[in-house]
Amino acid sequence: MSNTLIDERFELNRSRATSIANCIALFIIVGVSLITVSLFDLETHITLSIVITTIAFSFGLSLFLQQYLLYKFENED
Repeated sequence: MSNTLIDERFELNRSRATSIANCIALFIIVGVSLITVSLFDLETHITLSIVITTIAFSFGLSLFLQQYLLYKFENED
């Protein structure tokens, strides 16, 4: 394989991994936010704390999943 084809495949795998990881993180943020607001009758500062914690967790999960999925996609062959 030529180096150009390898680089193109790497870029494709990286964008695919980033897209999947960000979608998962977004679904977690939206899901937890909706559950927190609709099901629990909490005070505003408690709800805000839960949402901020969820955003931080989702950001870290997204960073981890990007690297993990890129590794998985690169070693599929």
